[in-house]
Amino acid sequence: MITQDRLMDVISYNPDTGNLTWAVDRPPHVKAGDTAGSLRANGYVQTCIDGKLYLNHRLAYLYMTGELPEEVDHINRDRADNSWSNLRASDAYSNKQNTVRNNSFIGTAWNKRASKWKAYSPKVDGKETHLGYFTTHIAACMARHSHEVNHV
Repeated sequence: MITQDRLMDVISYNPDTGNLTWAVDRPPHVKAGDTAGSLRANGYVQTCIDGKLYLNHRLAYLYMTGELPEEVDHINRDRADNSWSNLRASDAYSNKQNTVRNNSFIGTAWNKRASKWKAYSPKVDGKETHLGYFTTHIAACMARHSHEVNHV
């Protein structure tokens, strides 16, 4: 596992842009100042340091705080936006609540049979709570959010 000290030896981080750049030359092709990392198919940016792959948002969090929480969440859900204002410590459950799947937020889904948006609370102890059907996605999201706020 990389340490903050080792990371700062080899990487520079711009918290405003979220860009990581190499602080040192990495022969034969990489020069200090070059962008660190490459975009993965799933939208995350990763960088190889000392032969190990790391996700750039986790490196940014380590760079700024010296810590690596269970999860690091992208607030705006843009996996390539590693600006400091877009990152927050999270746990797996909270991080999953901030994801989008098939153009719907976790806790909402299009129901073909009803031709409406379904709102639900994700499974807790194996049980999913049905929150109703809605004609708009916004209404379903609002119901899902309201349930989360009132039951946390």
